[in-house]
Amino acid sequence: MTPEAIAHFGLTAILVAVLIALVLLPVASILVKSVEDQEGAFVGLANFQAYLANSSLSVSIGNSLLLGALTTAITVAIAFAYAYALSRSCMPLKPLFRGIGLLPILSPSLLPAIALIYLFGNQGFLKDWIADGTIYGLPGMVAAQVFYCFPHALLILATALGMSDARLYEAAQTLGASRQKMFRTITLPGARYGLINAIFVVFTIAVTD
Repeated sequence: MTPEAIAHFGLTAILVAVLIALVLLPVASILVKSVEDQEGAFVGLANFQAYLANSSLSVSIGNSLLLGALTTAITVAIAFAYAYALSRSCMPLKPLFRGIGLLPILSPSLLPAIALIYLFGNQGFLKDWIADGTIYGLPGMVAAQVFYCFPHALLILATALGMSDARLYEAAQTLGASRQKMFRTITLPGARYGLINAIFVVFTIAVTD
């Protein structure tokens, strides 16, 4: 074997050993514990059966799916309108607004929740703005998730809309098509894959977060 092949083999062996030590062994330990009781006796799938029989599991799954669906619908709609304005309108200061829209992508996922609590929580600075409402619960969680997921959707949709063929719009204008018709027949079909990607990304982030 050549020295390069030996070095490559050694590096691969080290990476495999690290993977086994940091990932496979902890996962295997968890799996072993999952088929044992608190005393360490083997109980098979009894723990899984007890977990799946718990009614709170279905409630938590339903709540997660509801949160994901609401977050996805609101975020993708707002992000699409924002991306459309950046790519297909004559609004001024587009680079500035693009930067503002993408800025939250640099923040950790807990920051929107903490910010909302400081602003609209029980002792928040703007508590009076929501009258008798509360930021705690589903509305607050959806608001935090929308803020956190927005830049991810905006990045995808702005790219999809920015890649549209300008010649199609020129041809449509020459043929006398209205803006509404161009939006239905050119913009939406051209951005459909971006919309699908944004929906999947936002829903995944919201549910897993």
